[in-house]
Amino acid sequence: MLGSIASALDYAHRQGVLHRDVKPSSILINKEGAAILGDFGLARMMAPTGERLTRVDMVVGTPEYMSPEQCAGKDATPAADQYSLGVVGFEALTGHVPYEAQTPAAVMLEQIQSPLPMPRSVNPNLSEGVEHALMRALAKDPAQRFPTCGDFVKAIETETAPAPAIAVATAPQKVQRPAMFRALRPWQAAAALALVAVLAIVSVAVYLSGAHPGGTSNARSNGGPAHGSLVYDVKLNSTSWTGGTEPSPDPAQSMSIAYPSGSIDLHILKSGGGISAGFDGPSLKNYVADFVIKADTGSDFDVNWQLIAAGDNEKAEVYLHIDVTGETMTLILSPYDGSDQAMTATIPVSGLQRGTTADIAAVVNSGTVALYLNGNKVGQASETRATGPASPGFYMNGTSGTLHVLSLRYYALP
Repeated sequence: MLGSIASALDYAHRQGVLHRDVKPSSILINKEGAAILGDFGLARMMAPTGERLTRVDMVVGTPEYMSPEQCAGKDATPAADQYSLGVVGFEALTGHVPYEAQTPAAVMLEQIQSPLPMPRSVNPNLSEGVEHALMRALAKDPAQRFPTCGDFVKAIETETAPAPAIAVATAPQKVQRPAMFRALRPWQAAAALALVAVLAIVSVAVYLSGAHPGGTSNARSNGGPAHGSLVYDVKLNSTSWTGGTEPSPDPAQSMSIAYPSGSIDLHILKSGGGISAGFDGPSLKNYVADFVIKADTGSDFDVNWQLIAAGDNEKAEVYLHIDVTGETMTLILSPYDGSDQAMTATIPVSGLQRGTTADIAAVVNSGTVALYLNGNKVGQASETRATGPASPGFYMNGTSGTLHVLSLRYYALP
């Protein structure tokens, strides 16, 4: 099956077509049992140089089968289709896809930054050669993958082929074209390519009309809150901080900051370490925000994410208190001249102590805050004592552990 689909993909690539959504449901089996590649709804044409004919900045595909470069919104090449085929192969040989998480956003982050699980740790019956072939096809760097999809499958076949049989004279076999265009005449193949282009254009139009963060009244793909256009997206590097200056921990040297690919990591070096992390985004009064984080296993710290600041003549603010140690979060009203007050019941955030990614979203609208966790609405409260605009930022302090900031985005209300 992998060989037939690899042949179809290589043929499509030679014709300048990328599939971009290879997955089990895209593979059809005909009456003769042959595997045929279908579902070209997200395909696009390539210019002769491999560049896009029309550039559209968007992320499309099925997260569990998307390449790291697709997840990051970068240009896809034939190597991206090979990666997706590699995921199909990994699933066929181990029983599950390499990366699984509670939300599509979390899966995409895993594709970008998490090491590939070793196939033989799941299925010990695999040979080292098959494992190496899968690892190469699923390399994070497209340049490290096989030259073609066919080369990937050949590497697997070499390790799994039975001992050669004694040669027996047989009638010449008719050479068949790749599965995607099998039994098609030249004019039919041309028509099929034209249809692929039309389907790609239609899928782009549908996507831009309602699913892209730059549109309006968009429902998040994981079932989270609707939002309007993207207002601010934190850069995951040292230039993201307010004024371009990295924040200083309190007390000094109690924390360190690192910028591995795909995250900002804040690590507590000493018990009692804390940091006020402000970013260079705008102050917003009514907005939708999405905060994706995870912590190292066994971490012991708290995070306070400011959602509403004190307005003119006001002496209170609203923040979301995330207790990583206790795996909970609570919306808090914090008056300057009194004790903090819980605005919601304690909300469980399971998995924080096990390194599970948490996708936390907040809709702030005229003093009302609605909270979402991994796409599900989990709480809501209103407050009139704090109405000022808040800037992207949070405060973190604790005893030990590391906070990985994977994403922080702000959108206009729908």
